Amino acid sequence: LHTEVEKPLLTFRGDNFKKDLKKYDHHIADLRKQLASRFASVEKARKALADRQKDLEVKTQQLEIKLSNKTEEDIKKARRKSTQAGQRSKSQVCCYINLRSLSCCLSGCSVVT
Repeated sequence: LHTEVEKPLLTFRGDNFKKDLKKYDHHIADLRKQLASRFASVEKARKALADRQKDLEVKTQQLEIKLSNKTEEDIKKARRKSTQAGQRSKSQVCCYINLRSLSCCLSGCSVVT
């Protein structure tokens, strides 16, 4: 049994096994290189994404500050316009009252202001 089965099996295994093992070692080494390359690509993309996200956060903050400043400027302008409009209305009312009292004085009537 030993000479008929085991010895030929060991011989067969010895020749082809070494060749197959060497071939598989090369294949595994190639796969490791591919994996390392892909991992490096993923890390590079992850870093680029993180940098882009930081840039977007900075730009967002800058835009929020600009918007806040613009809103404050708009509020100040609106207050100025409102104050100016109020002053114009007040002066127009004063002019109206003065004209009315002047026209009444000219016509001889008495006006209570």
